[in-house]
Amino acid sequence: MKDSRLVRLACAGYRSLLVLYPRGHRREFGRDMDQLFRDQCRAAARDLGAVGVLRHCARTLGDLIFSASREHAENQISQMKNITPSKASAVLIIAAILLQQLALSLAFNGRPLVTICVWLGTLALVLRAVCEVMRPISEWRRSLVWAFGIALAYSLICPAWGHAAERIGLPLMVMAAFKAHLFAFVINLIVPLVKTVVALVSRPKGRL
Repeated sequence: MKDSRLVRLACAGYRSLLVLYPRGHRREFGRDMDQLFRDQCRAAARDLGAVGVLRHCARTLGDLIFSASREHAENQISQMKNITPSKASAVLIIAAILLQQLALSLAFNGRPLVTICVWLGTLALVLRAVCEVMRPISEWRRSLVWAFGIALAYSLICPAWGHAAERIGLPLMVMAAFKAHLFAFVINLIVPLVKTVVALVSRPKGRL
């Protein structure tokens, strides 16, 4: 039995929308999903004609968007579970610095969302400190290198914020957020220093 033009168009559209799913999901289930949709379209066309096909397409579109978003979210969660503290630490410190720079640029241009950017950067710094706590103590040298790099970056950021405060008079909420950010920055320096002391104290004699 030859499918109607509407059924063929619906199936072609559904097949193209399967690209919204992660590649692995499409590879494993794509053919079966395509066949199931085709069978359901044929049944809808047989029972209710064009109206049935259109109803089925509308219902399937909502389900497809929801399930594709869920699959992507589950993939991201799975990848985040496998990320090492070192990689997470690098991503978070880069995010914190970029957010601070964005906030500074917004402050000079008189735009809103400055406080939100600073607080997001603060959250990234706090999470980064947590990653440093989770980092194996044997990597204390790497932690020190990162601490030095962070200190160098903020030696440039802090004077820029001081200049902004003098030039444009930053609101109290922005300055409070930046002080919280600096506190999180200090924590990121203290954690590697403490782990270094512990590593040096607990190391076997004659070894570094």
